Amino acid sequence: MKSYFAFNPEIYNFWPIYEAIKIYYPIGIRYAYSSLYTEYEGQKKFGALLVDNFHNMDNFKARYESFTTKLQEQFGLEVQGTSYGQQPAFSFDMILEKTELPELTKIKRLSVAVSLLGDFYAIYGIDETMLKEGGDPYPYKYHAVNAITTSPYREFEEHFLKLKQLILERYPNHRQIPFSILTTYIEGVYNRYNETNESTIYNALFNQQLKAGYPYNIRGDHNYGFNEWREKGITDADLPVVTVSAPPPTPTVQDS
Repeated sequence: MKSYFAFNPEIYNFWPIYEAIKIYYPIGIRYAYSSLYTEYEGQKKFGALLVDNFHNMDNFKARYESFTTKLQEQFGLEVQGTSYGQQPAFSFDMILEKTELPELTKIKRLSVAVSLLGDFYAIYGIDETMLKEGGDPYPYKYHAVNAITTSPYREFEEHFLKLKQLILERYPNHRQIPFSILTTYIEGVYNRYNETNESTIYNALFNQQLKAGYPYNIRGDHNYGFNEWREKGITDADLPVVTVSAPPPTPTVQDS
């Protein structure tokens, strides 16, 4: 079942996410069926951003490659660029652990995407495996994402928080979009990579690396980052209190 974009506007201000999508995407128009999509003024701006940030190699190296090089030096870990010049985000993976066996590859990584469409970024951990069998020299491969870690949780915590700090030093006006918001939809938003289906907020603002509707196993706090979007003056005391009551006792069977 799809979950659609929603929030409590008295406490949080997620409107910049909606406004960015509304600027760049023609809501209610599908890419596959209408030239109106590509003629939308926001899509022309979208294309200009891609050219300026990715197809201009001097800009790409200065704005993004220099940052990933710095991260690799500071962490002493492999950083793999995952940016694709047709999608609106600079992105990379930081490999925390990698185990390679003849029939199995296991990877633990942090995935980061920084949007070109607004002051937003996403960060989450991934545990994945790849099974390989037969087919020498081209074996069959079976890939699975075992879990997504959505907050600084357990073995991800140290690197997650340090990476977040360095992202904010580089992009001081950016805010992390919580995972629970990333995976919601705005009705009628389509993109050229999901031609006939609605797009998630993550897919619209970043890339297609998080598959829409995929039943990910989630670890950590999927609302992590909400505090960055609070309205000014809102404190913990203003947040709604959720009370969980104990279940009623199980009825006992009386002997007749």
